[in-house]
Amino acid sequence: MDLLNELQRRLVCGDGAMGTMLLDEGVPLERSLEELCLSEPERVQKVHEAYVAVGAQVIETNTFGANRVRLDRFGFGDQTHEINASASRLALKAASAKDVCVAGSVGPLGITADDAQTRGIDRAAVFREQISGLLDGGAQAIFMETFLDYEEIEIALKA
Repeated sequence: MDLLNELQRRLVCGDGAMGTMLLDEGVPLERSLEELCLSEPERVQKVHEAYVAVGAQVIETNTFGANRVRLDRFGFGDQTHEINASASRLALKAASAKDVCVAGSVGPLGITADDAQTRGIDRAAVFREQISGLLDGGAQAIFMETFLDYEEIEIALKA
């Protein structure tokens, strides 16, 4: 699906909350939901397939918090690119049966600008790493979600 062309013609239906669905499936709250794309891909795949089955025309990858800063909290920061690429491939597999667009989900880093500066974190590099993984995996669009800091979303958009 060419999402931009479709949006010019009509309203497009998207999926719902990936995290909520995974938690409802019994994934513990203290676990990295994004890392499931590597360790339990069938769980993630099942959620995507459920959304496609009920008519979602756009599905988002399981990557809202799949940036190095957030993944480091769980010890998975070094797998950032791999997690994002895998997430894109899982969503594409679910979308392949129908004309469904896959959008890579990118959320905020979860730290303040001051924290990033104190810790020596290049926020643009963190976003580039995540987005490159999503695109390398085949994501057709990038959705930036739930940013509360204008400066941070501007950094993400430029990345």
